[in-house]
Amino acid sequence: AVVGLLGNPDARVSGLALELLISLSGVEACCRRIGNSEVVGAFVSKLQETPPPPTPTQRGVLLALGNLLAVARGGLDRGAVEAGALEAAVARLQSPDAGVCEQASRVLARLAANREFTTLAAASGALQALLAQVLDPAMAAPSPVAGGGLPLHFPALRALVAMLPHAEAPYALEALNAGVVGAAEQLLGHAERQVQDQAALLLHALFSHPEKAVLGLALIAASGTSIL
Repeated sequence: AVVGLLGNPDARVSGLALELLISLSGVEACCRRIGNSEVVGAFVSKLQETPPPPTPTQRGVLLALGNLLAVARGGLDRGAVEAGALEAAVARLQSPDAGVCEQASRVLARLAANREFTTLAAASGALQALLAQVLDPAMAAPSPVAGGGLPLHFPALRALVAMLPHAEAPYALEALNAGVVGAAEQLLGHAERQVQDQAALLLHALFSHPEKAVLGLALIAASGTSIL
């Protein structure tokens, strides 16, 4: 009933319906009840609006979408991808708002972890956008959503870790050329253990394939880094 109200011509009604769905998605038990392709499609459609919705709405919709996908069962990932979630999340990574970027990375991390969509995610422009997040010093600030000392770019780091082991070799080469080894080296010294672990997994993803390993070691030698 609430999803149907999203299409109401009265902006007040559709806006309240959206707020209600976002609120429900904050409870895991509710996510399991409302997690279907129709709701996911409604969230993605909201992100695709022109002009884009207000920044707080973008943050809320991305947070809700990430929550739904995190507890999804069955083919909800496929429904999200078919609705355009990859492209919508990549577009939101260009937002000047760090909170929007953080939540968009979280959505991409969830979709990229599904091997069926890993290379598709990399080809959608997600790889370049996620790399930019991890390499951006401003995104190293603590996240007000994640809590603790986790940085804003932590979801982007997790997305890269999910994507690179299964993506084709050219995407790994692109990551190496962009300077991801140096970024991972810095993150190995982060105060948060979770960040250190993800940085180590990222390096493992880059060097686990022979072709990638040769390229990576060559770049390490050329840069004089002390990561070894």
